[in-house]
Amino acid sequence: MGIDRFGNRHAPNLSYARGDILRNTEDDFKKLQVAWSLIRRRGLDRIYVFTGLEHSLPLAAEELQFADDELAPALSFDRRSWPSNISAVPKKPMTSQRSIG
Repeated sequence: MGIDRFGNRHAPNLSYARGDILRNTEDDFKKLQVAWSLIRRRGLDRIYVFTGLEHSLPLAAEELQFADDELAPALSFDRRSWPSNISAVPKKPMTSQRSIG
């Protein structure tokens, strides 16, 4: 678990510490709902992101069919790029169809 620049321990499974403003996942979701409402109200042409992070994903029309959380990794994952000590990586592709859930 990491520590932020103020000496606070990061919350479990997060890269930041909790505090008085964002105390839990519910607060995170409320923050997103406020942001989403601002985007809807102001419109995309009046929203600017100053984080320095690139979040756009320009795709051609024919690429949209692959913009999916399950399909994209299944088609682009290269098992050889994973460290050899990760046991969760299958040694060979599954041959039977299975439903996880």
